[in-house]
This record gives sequence, C-alpha cells and structure tokens, in this order.
Amino acid sequence: LLRVAAAAAKMNITPHLMVTSVNASIEHYVNVLGFKLHRTWPESDKDANEAQEKDDGKGFAWAAVELGKINIMFSRDDCYREQVAEGVPSIAKGPTCTATFYITVAKDVDDLEKELLSRGARVLKKPYKTFYGMKEMLVEDIDGYILVFGSVLPQEVN
Repeated sequence: LLRVAAAAAKMNITPHLMVTSVNASIEHYVNVLGFKLHRTWPESDKDANEAQEKDDGKGFAWAAVELGKINIMFSRDDCYREQVAEGVPSIAKGPTCTATFYITVAKDVDDLEKELLSRGARVLKKPYKTFYGMKEMLVEDIDGYILVFGSVLPQEVN
C-alpha cells in the first residue's frame, strides 16, 4: 500500500480534450483564460503550414497548455478519431462525454471574473459562495467544456 501511495504521489492527471480547432482552443485558453502554450504538433507554424495539405488546412492537430501546475491537452477531434478509433466504435462516432474541470486559484474569484470578462470569457455563473467554504464561478470554453474556478473563502471569526 505504501508503494502505491508513493507512486500515486508522483502521478498527475492531464485532461485531453477533443476540440473542433486546436488553433482556436490555443487562442482562447492563452488570450482569454490566461494559460501559456507549452507545445504543439506539428511543432511550429511553419510545420503546420507544411502539414496543411495532409490536414486539409485545419492547423495544429495537438497542443498542450499550462497554468501553474495545471496542464490541458487538445486534439483536433477528426485527427484523434482517425488515429485511435479503429476497433473502438464509441470513439469512431465522435466525442461521447463532456467534462467539467475544477481549478483552485489563489486570487479572489471576483478579481478573476473581472480579468476574464475583460478578455472575452463566457462566464456562465458569476462568483457565488458555497457551503463548503469556497467562492466559485463557472466559465465555458469555446467547445462547451466547463471550467469551475474556485478560491478558498477567508475563515469568518465569530
């Protein structure tokens, strides 16, 4: 059991989202949500331009972005289905699930809301207090994935 716990402590989970346009997702996550671009495939715009004939001019096929310790990968859904779907009928017919991501932030969610709105983010639910001591807001990305940003509420002194 201790070995399993030690191994798990070194692991992380990186969501891998199927998106319509990796280029548009990069633009949205970097310019609107404040992430940083980590990697792309093809590895540069030049490579992407050279790959356009093969990719029907649709831009990058894969990318990874990061925000602190948070990493998210994107794959263009048509590329992913082409590479992975053989023998997996549920993937061949397209994405079958949605996802909601919970992101704990150090800054106050009210300040984050103002920052994200100024960059054009789609806030689905304005900041609200929860019964479990968090202030949260819901933001939708351009492919319909929901990001819940939460910050710990200060302890109230009685």
